[in-house]
Amino acid sequence: MQPPKRLDGELLEAYMQSFFGYGSLSGAYWMIGIEERGGDTFEDVDARLRNWDYRGRLELEDVCGFAEQVGQGQWFGPEARPQRTWGNFIRVILSAEGIDDANDKKILQYQSEEFGRFGGETCLMILMPLPSQSSNCWSHANWSALPHLEGRKACMKYYAERRARRIKELVNKCGPMAVFLATMQDKYRPLWEIITSAEFEPLESAGKPFEFGRQGGTVFVVAHHPAARGVPKEYFREIGKCIAQREG
Repeated sequence: MQPPKRLDGELLEAYMQSFFGYGSLSGAYWMIGIEERGGDTFEDVDARLRNWDYRGRLELEDVCGFAEQVGQGQWFGPEARPQRTWGNFIRVILSAEGIDDANDKKILQYQSEEFGRFGGETCLMILMPLPSQSSNCWSHANWSALPHLEGRKACMKYYAERRARRIKELVNKCGPMAVFLATMQDKYRPLWEIITSAEFEPLESAGKPFEFGRQGGTVFVVAHHPAARGVPKEYFREIGKCIAQREG
């Protein structure tokens, strides 16, 4: 009988504490998501950890370079496939930039060539870095002896506030133009309140709620997740217009 597969404990802990996503801290637009989709197999998670280690254990990675080295290059290049979550993030960004006619082709081109890249205008941060197939799945306890990974609740309890405080530090230091907080679920509200003390105004876009606030020179948006069911593309486009109108 084969012994159970185990992730490198020291590397896994370092990854959980220190890896925050993709793109550039100097970017104008920061998107803060909950977690990445994936992690279906031990091999997938192990490849991410080892790739991160090999590339220098960076706080932020170049999404294309990182993804291609773990077999996720389908989102980039001339044959790129649309990634739904990124696509709606990009709708917000392009609309905020005054590009009202951003069709699916333009959005896919931006995804393929610009989104989440070193030196670009975007920063895609992840509140919790371990990928998961869905919010109902948690396989990491099978591959690690770390007590904080015995379940999703334990993981969130131990890491989420720590990571939210680091994101707050980076927001305050770098002063992005806009920060998009990508869920309106009540359980994440305390974490958004760590990241910003902005007072939020309830608004609507395409018949769906979102919230808008400001802290210093940064505008903050709390909105539905880009892959949420029943939320139209126009919702994200109108939020981008709102960001453009309220900047400065």
